[in-house]
Amino acid sequence: MRRTERSPHRAPLKNARARIEALGGPGKANPWTQLYLAMLGIIPWHLIYRTPVEIMLAPRWLPIQLADLSYWVKAITVPMALLGSLGPAPAIEMAESLSSELRVPHADFSHPFSNPLLAPLRALSESVRNSIPALKNLAIRRAWEMIASFTEAHGDFGGNTCTAMNVLMALYREGRENSPEFKAGYDSLMSYGWETENEWRVQCCQSHVWDTGFALSALPRGHANASAASEAIAWFKERQITNVGGDWQRNAKVAPGGWCFGDHHDHFPVTDCTALALMASAKHDPAFAKSESGRLAINWLLGMQHEAGGWSAYEKYARGKWLNKLIKFKDIENALVDIPKADVSAKVLESLATVRAAFPHVEPALRSGRGFLLASREANGLWKGNYGVNYLYGTAFAAKALREIDGCPREDWAVATRDFFLRSQNSDGGWGEAEESYRDPARIGVGPS
Repeated sequence: MRRTERSPHRAPLKNARARIEALGGPGKANPWTQLYLAMLGIIPWHLIYRTPVEIMLAPRWLPIQLADLSYWVKAITVPMALLGSLGPAPAIEMAESLSSELRVPHADFSHPFSNPLLAPLRALSESVRNSIPALKNLAIRRAWEMIASFTEAHGDFGGNTCTAMNVLMALYREGRENSPEFKAGYDSLMSYGWETENEWRVQCCQSHVWDTGFALSALPRGHANASAASEAIAWFKERQITNVGGDWQRNAKVAPGGWCFGDHHDHFPVTDCTALALMASAKHDPAFAKSESGRLAINWLLGMQHEAGGWSAYEKYARGKWLNKLIKFKDIENALVDIPKADVSAKVLESLATVRAAFPHVEPALRSGRGFLLASREANGLWKGNYGVNYLYGTAFAAKALREIDGCPREDWAVATRDFFLRSQNSDGGWGEAEESYRDPARIGVGPS
């Protein structure tokens, strides 16, 4: 806004600065916002925390490896570590003015290693970085190798604009803006946007598989919809990931067979997206579950189940759960390591329950998954949403899965769910909930339809 509106005294900019200051100022911004501002010369480089690129050289005997971390942490952290290793870019012409307007000199900067237990690790990493330059160069090569190994054929990295943009900035900082990698990545990034007569908008990510799965699930069975359903199933089969592996195979010794969230992000299949594609396809084509596609999907989902009975979205973690308590990533709970979550597990359980008649061997997974789901209820008797807001989302998913498993239950969870939906219905007949419900119990199930 400041680059396009020259006067800092206009109301939109004054209001934005007031809100930034109310939230703690630039010192409380997330690490990549601080990194971007520092690259432009708005924040002094020495004030920000930079993930050491030397994490790429972590020895295999360490109890936690980069591959153990969740997909989105790896996809964001590695390109950011590269950017941090390259140092600040030339400052923009209004850097000093923006620094003053944002009150940077008065800001209290924080970073993930502000935890006193991690202070020695930060000191050690900075000491190694400064004393052995050759290690930094080797780490940079390893980081680029990792990025190349997870870059899709169409040039995308990570399946969202943040991760793709960081890779493009790192390529640009290295003077590789004319490389084939930059061109493919740029074209892929532009595909996240769409232009109207008056504006250009950008999506954070795209959800082709997820959206198509819900659309096909909602489509009534019957001759009138047979053609559309057949086309959707063929679309799913074309995009099933059957010959690309990933870090998820570290702890899940099973053949590929899932689907991603978006379109052709083959390195990052997602359990609940796979469950939805399987369930929607089998609804319209009962033979789908027994087809090669169906068998691969079921086998992959069973292989991705955690010992506790639940499923996480991208990984099957085996260690490192304690890191979620020690380090907060992007202000999200339990993000560093991809632990099982109720809403994800619910969609997988619902899907497996719909094919149980043809595949009796899924029954043990259903039993342990049901136990996990019931144990995941909050003290208020509801389920929190992780990938959707919030208790309406999580509780609807969990209740639907349990009903599919149990039939028409009359247990306490069913009564609590029914009562919650009845009392949270709005006068216009709909439901709604805002993200404030994560912080304020009084806002649970409250919001415009």
